[in-house]
Amino acid sequence: MEGKSGAQVLLVGARARVLEKLAEALRAEGMSVRWVDDAAQAGTLDGADFDVAAFGRGIDAATRNDLRKALSARNPKLAFVEGLAPIIPLLVDQVLYARAEAAGAPRALADFAWQEGGKLEFSFRLDRDCEVEIDLHHLNPLYMARRVSLYRGRQPAGECRIATGRRLPRFGESYVSVRAEGRVAAVERLK
Repeated sequence: MEGKSGAQVLLVGARARVLEKLAEALRAEGMSVRWVDDAAQAGTLDGADFDVAAFGRGIDAATRNDLRKALSARNPKLAFVEGLAPIIPLLVDQVLYARAEAAGAPRALADFAWQEGGKLEFSFRLDRDCEVEIDLHHLNPLYMARRVSLYRGRQPAGECRIATGRRLPRFGESYVSVRAEGRVAAVERLK
């Protein structure tokens, strides 16, 4: 389990229900959260009050850029997250990853890559023996989310390759989140 960070997080999105659920999940991780579903209101907030600002994908690129400028004017160290999909566990992992990166937390995992040659395979390098968890997050065309555990186990230091024996779902969107030693080490879109 990721350590309690005490981070101050701003969530900006178009769907209040998703923002409320994400705020609840982040608070369970020990974070203080403020959310707004009005981008104009977010632009009036002081970036110095936050460690991480996360934007839902319902916020267009121009608005995100304007908000980045406004919020980082008072806090150049503010970490930004662009939400990949309205999947709460995936968004939590994105925020945890951004916070750890911004804080300069030591990383056990590097050079993460994936390929699908019929079946999903992941490769990465570990700087020490550790527990690794790989989860697939899928959003089907009806916007129903599902999380599937692809791998749980201890891996030795050095180059690692994990063949999952699974294919990516044919329809919808797929993402992966990876934890090493209980810390989010990678979050990526697969399809």
